[in-house]
Amino acid sequence: MIDNHSWLTYLVASSLRASQLVSRDSIWSKVPYALQFITFLLAAVGTLYKSVKTDTEGNYVRSKRGLPVPTRAGTLILICVTLFFFLSIYVTWKNSNEAKAKEARLDSELTYVQGQNGILQRELDKVVNPIKEVDVTLLVDVPLEHPELKSYQHRLLKGIEAYLTAPKNSQRSNPDVEMPAQTETARPVYVRHRSSLLPRSKTEPLAYALLNEIEVFVMFTKTPIVPRDNKIEVNEIKIDLNIQTHLDVSFSTSTTDFVYDPDEKRFTLTHHDENLNYRSWMGSGKIVSIDDLLGAQLIVQIYGAPQAFNDPEMNHRLVDIFSLCNLNYLVLEVAGRYRFNFPGGEMKRYLDSEGFPVYIYDFPKTIEELKAGH
Repeated sequence: MIDNHSWLTYLVASSLRASQLVSRDSIWSKVPYALQFITFLLAAVGTLYKSVKTDTEGNYVRSKRGLPVPTRAGTLILICVTLFFFLSIYVTWKNSNEAKAKEARLDSELTYVQGQNGILQRELDKVVNPIKEVDVTLLVDVPLEHPELKSYQHRLLKGIEAYLTAPKNSQRSNPDVEMPAQTETARPVYVRHRSSLLPRSKTEPLAYALLNEIEVFVMFTKTPIVPRDNKIEVNEIKIDLNIQTHLDVSFSTSTTDFVYDPDEKRFTLTHHDENLNYRSWMGSGKIVSIDDLLGAQLIVQIYGAPQAFNDPEMNHRLVDIFSLCNLNYLVLEVAGRYRFNFPGGEMKRYLDSEGFPVYIYDFPKTIEELKAGH
């Protein structure tokens, strides 16, 4: 004899097909649907047991398939229970989607607010860390070993050697050379600003032009430079900040020293400028704070007067000498808080279209790297 087990199987299968509407995000999201399914199952089973037709002997009346035949009232109740079940499933599913949409909208608004806060924080950092007062220290090696400068180099070294071999008392009163500071590893010799050992404009014009016409441009750009054939077209660079420092060793008020290292056999111009005022700088407004340096490029150009002489051949020879100048070291101290050290050997070196040296340094893209590196 067939019992009510087949009816239960049918109801469970139908309910499982309906439960496919359930969200699959997580087990907990399915709990409301599971509770609704259990309630529906209990109601359906109760309806079948209480609303099934019986014969005169009290046995269940069954269909041709062997399933119990419910009464009209039982059928109506079963239909209503089933409809309310699917309706509750739909309402729960819709509410769940609306909740998810609201949550996504809130997340989007939160992301937007956080982004705006980040922008405001960066703007505040610009106000707190402006690039206004800058101390610049430059060391530029000059090629006095160049064949065109050999005669001047010989005269200069002769005067330095006379100083180094003279008695201590004579060294103190030497009008041309001094050695103000010595260490175990360095013995720098300084040529005085009014020294007779400085180049003579008439008899040593190339050496004179080299030491008196040299300039260093300290520039920044937010647009990366792409060298062509290992050369840089400085005129094509979109400069966002330009600090010009003029190196001049011919005047007593100069902030530049002409130094000789007897151990390295090297001549260097050392220059220091304090509190360079931003009002005299040129810029686009894109680089006004420390934060603006992130992802930017530093460009240092060693430049001279390409038309210093009326003779084109002399100008060409002077540019050839300038092309051998090397940036030894650059130090930028901003607002007395940030100190950036740039060894020339760690920067990329190129020549511009005229033949003057150009050095490039790529700033890191995060403030942590920027502060850690300098």
